Amino acid sequence: LGRGIFQKMHREQREAITVNIDSPCLAGSEARWFWGELEPKEGTFDWSTLDGFLAAWSKAGKKVIINISTCQKQAPEATPAGVFAAGADGIKAAAPNKFEDNPDKKTKSFPESTYPVYWDPVYLDKYAAFIKALGKRYDGHAGVEAIEMGLGHNTGFAIAPFDELLIE
Repeated sequence: LGRGIFQKMHREQREAITVNIDSPCLAGSEARWFWGELEPKEGTFDWSTLDGFLAAWSKAGKKVIINISTCQKQAPEATPAGVFAAGADGIKAAAPNKFEDNPDKKTKSFPESTYPVYWDPVYLDKYAAFIKALGKRYDGHAGVEAIEMGLGHNTGFAIAPFDELLIE
């Protein structure tokens, strides 16, 4: 899995899906989607951006590593709102922009988000249903090199450090 060099693309860069696509140095591209972006309403899936990305890279003979995130300070919609409406616990927080000169970390430059409580049974049930739908759609797809996803911040299993979230 992941053999070769993969170009990493964030959500904002996905629109430029063909950048470097013909490079002989690249085996493919790695790109991130948010759960809430792919399942805007429970049981209703919008695979269009992911399908388009896969189609372009597959046509070029390349592979894609799909990242699925359920928590990101830049994306309040990372976990679908319906998950919280169904009773999953969440923590409302605003995150400081650590990339600017911000020594006291009190300037909030990202919107308030609801971060999921990852062990909440409602959250886990809804996420499991999403994983099954994702697997059903892309299992065996020739253009998929790997799918990276987790329960934590970004696509891994980490929870943001204490200075990352300012709970109000």
